[in-house]
Amino acid sequence: MKVPGNPDAKDSSHSLRRCTGVAKTRSRSGHLLPRYRVWRFRLLPKNGQRLGERQYCNSILPNTSGDPSQRMFRNKRYAQASVAFLRAGRKREVAICDAYLLREKARSTSIITSAVRAQAFITAANAFITCAQDSPSKQVRERLAYYGTAGECYKEARDLKNAGNSYRMAEQYAAAARTYREGGYFDELVEVITRHGNALDSGLLERLTKVAQMYYFKVNFDECPVPKYL
Repeated sequence: MKVPGNPDAKDSSHSLRRCTGVAKTRSRSGHLLPRYRVWRFRLLPKNGQRLGERQYCNSILPNTSGDPSQRMFRNKRYAQASVAFLRAGRKREVAICDAYLLREKARSTSIITSAVRAQAFITAANAFITCAQDSPSKQVRERLAYYGTAGECYKEARDLKNAGNSYRMAEQYAAAARTYREGGYFDELVEVITRHGNALDSGLLERLTKVAQMYYFKVNFDECPVPKYL
């Protein structure tokens, strides 16, 4: 005797075969299911907790993607990086981003308003000095780089003594010597020559030495900080 089938089961199997066929057809033609359906599946409760969309986005990022804040900083998107670091509670990195923003602001200041431009560069230089002082003791290269950038900013502001001092802190002795020479700070120039002459090019060392000799002979040789050397 033929047993009648369950009509609900028949309809269900028919629907399943139909959906399977549609899925195969879409797969072969390259049509994918809408993204929101995948999100809806991933946002289902797991272990009694519901994943938010932001958490889901973070969960699919590979571990090798790196810190987004660092990527923004490397791409010179300092304002966005500063906000990201602030949200992460990384105050030192926020200060570094703000220093670079101050330098960008100074560079964009019109040269017509020279006093305003100079003050903007001095503000940026002071910010970089703070960044250098706050750098961990082990990060020597980073600290020297900030001192060097501060020297550049001071020089843009024509504050040549502080520029030379910053270059010395950055161990950029040739730049320090040239800057002291340009500003007429011969005591500091002679100090660089005597203490770090081996770090200077021989030609530069000879020229700066002669300039210092002429200066002290003209003014008063007894006032030379290190007369025996000259």
